[in-house]
This record gives sequence, structure tokens and C-alpha cells, in this order.
Amino acid sequence: MISAVMDVNKPVGAMGELGHLSSTLFDDFINVSKDAASFRDQKKDEESQQAKRNSARALFAYIEGTVYAMKQAAYEIEQAPRVKMFTNAEATLLREEEYRLGDKGKVSIRSARLRTEPNLCFAFDAFARVFECDYALRLEGEDAAAFRRAIKIRDRLTHPKRTSELLVSETEFGDLFHVAQWFQDAFNGLINAVDKKLEARKRSAD
Repeated sequence: MISAVMDVNKPVGAMGELGHLSSTLFDDFINVSKDAASFRDQKKDEESQQAKRNSARALFAYIEGTVYAMKQAAYEIEQAPRVKMFTNAEATLLREEEYRLGDKGKVSIRSARLRTEPNLCFAFDAFARVFECDYALRLEGEDAAAFRRAIKIRDRLTHPKRTSELLVSETEFGDLFHVAQWFQDAFNGLINAVDKKLEARKRSAD
């Protein structure tokens, strides 16, 4: 039962921080994307391209920031006594750590290098699991295709090899919006499912 897993006050603080961070980052993406569209309509191509590049960066700040906060919230909530829901390996990845053994036999900790797509899926699974919530992330079809194209856009802009790679087409700009909407819908779906679990838990405790 959920009541055996979590302290009654822990979900409130963890969910509040997660929600605030995610909504702030999403607003950042929307605002810079509006700038890109406005400059485009004004035929200010250079300014529009700059805003499009910033839109790509803002999108992945939104996704990666939300994913990190989800994992931290899941880890924090799971630290309640009695029942543990994650293996040691999973807990390590929730903290985004990895271990290595040095030449002199000393163990060191460093930040884990996690690929975006599996890390996203892991975060959704961990967050749903810690609330014993029946929610499955759906990343398939055109959503998955747009997401992978957006990753390529981000990577190209982060490590450009020629000036032409800095240009973001209208089709690519559309992909960024597609991914933002998909991720927001997926995240909101998860939060709504968790809210229902917490409401049921609260009613059973009254």
C-alpha cells in the first residue's frame, strides 16, 4: 500500500518543486518560440533563426530539467523507511551517478552519462512506481519520430561544424513544438494519475 511507502508530507514538497520547475521551463520555451514566430512574420530572418536555436535549447532544458526533477523526487520519496522500491543500481541512476575504480584501487563517483530517450523513460517509470501508479509513458509513432529528430537538431546546434548547421527550418521548428506538446501532455497525464492516487490515499487515511 502507498501508506506503507511514503511519509505523508514528502509527496507535497517534492511535487511542488517539480511542478514549479517544469512550468517555468515550459514557459521559457513558449516565450522564446513566440519570439521566433514573430521575427519570422516580420521577415527578420537572422533574429528568427537565433530565436529558433534558443527554442531548441529551451525545449531540452524543459525536458531534461523536468526529467531530472522527477528522478530526484522519486528518490527522495522512496527514502522513507519500511519499503524500498528501487534496486541499488536504480537508486544510483536516479541520483545520476556512476562509480569507477581508479588505478590505485580507490572508488570514485562521477556524473552518469545518460542518453536522453532511455533516461526519460526511466524517469517516468520511476516516478509512477514510487507512487504505485498505473501509468505507462507512450513514446511511439510520430511522437517518437519527432522526438528523435528534435534530439538531432539539439545535437547539431550544440556541436556545429559549419554555419549551415545553425539554420533551423520551419519543419524542424514544427518538430520542436510537436515534442513540447507531447512531453507536456505526457507529464500532465502522469501528474494527474499520481494526484488521483494521493487523493485516494488521503480518503483512506481520514
